[in-house]
Amino acid sequence: MISYIEGTVEYIGDKQAIISAGGVGYSITLVPKILATLAKNQAGVKVFVYSKLNMREGTFDLYGFTKSEDMDLFRILTSVSGL
Repeated sequence: MISYIEGTVEYIGDKQAIISAGGVGYSITLVPKILATLAKNQAGVKVFVYSKLNMREGTFDLYGFTKSEDMDLFRILTSVSGL
C-alpha cells in the first residue's frame, strides 16, 4: 500500500499529475482544485500527497489528497458496495 508520495511534479494534465519520486513517475488522479494550484506553480514544484490505491475490475488507480481527512472519506465512500 502506498500511503503518501513526496516528489516533484513532472506533468499536469486535466485529471492527473505525474509525480516523480525515487526514480519512478506516479500518475495520480487529483481533484481539479489541487490540479489548478499545481498548474499555477508549474511543473517542477515539490509536492506531498496522501494517496489511495484503488483496485477494481482489473485496474489500479492512484488517487491523491492534500489532507488525510479527505483520503479517509474517500476510503469510506469506496468501501460502500455498489458505489
